Amino acid sequence: TAKWPFETEYGNHVCFKLTEIIILSLVILSQLHIITHVHFSIVFRRFLFHVGTGISIFEASLTILPVPKLPPGHCMPKTDGSIEQILGRAWKTLSGAGMDMAGMNMCGDYMYSGHTSIITSSALFILEYSPRRWWVYHYVVQIAATIGVFCILIAHEHYTIDIIIAYYIVSNHFWMYHTMASFPEISTSLSTRVPLARAWWWRIFRFMEVNVPGPLPIAHENPISRIHRAFTKYSTKTQPLSPI
Repeated sequence: TAKWPFETEYGNHVCFKLTEIIILSLVILSQLHIITHVHFSIVFRRFLFHVGTGISIFEASLTILPVPKLPPGHCMPKTDGSIEQILGRAWKTLSGAGMDMAGMNMCGDYMYSGHTSIITSSALFILEYSPRRWWVYHYVVQIAATIGVFCILIAHEHYTIDIIIAYYIVSNHFWMYHTMASFPEISTSLSTRVPLARAWWWRIFRFMEVNVPGPLPIAHENPISRIHRAFTKYSTKTQPLSPI
């Protein structure tokens, strides 16, 4: 049996709980920045597409890749194959976000670390859409993300290559997308000679960014004010015309 920091041969599970606490914290912070951003709809759809791409790769790894030797009782028991149990398992996984603290023991998610993916995505969105002068805050976010990733290794929940692959894919997708979004001539170009247009998500990018004028300002507002403006605008449109 290994000694500290590994409680057993399978690692220190307390560290993995710390990773998930860091994930929840970073996700909440990233959503606060997105919700309060003056261009909420643009930033939010970028977030959904980015995270959705990462989750798609994660699900592909679950489905395709073989499962290595795992400790006894690590995986959840198989269903009986009925639609009810399959849908119930799917809903439980979705509602628990695949997190261990929600009782979800994901099985076979090797070669791509979903936890590293969401840590990296949340941290990148925080750093990208928070004021540049908040440098202390940025350092805290980066340190927390680094600790979260290292805790995955200490807990023996993933191989090192899983984390490297997840970080590489997520960070490259984020920076490619935002580099393309920073230049309106790319999103409006119909030329296939643009090297970045060879990305498989090029048409999705053009659909989402064609009306975005360029780099978004780092500006935030009270979301309640935004809701009030939208309600006022809607009320004005639906107000009946006064008789002549």
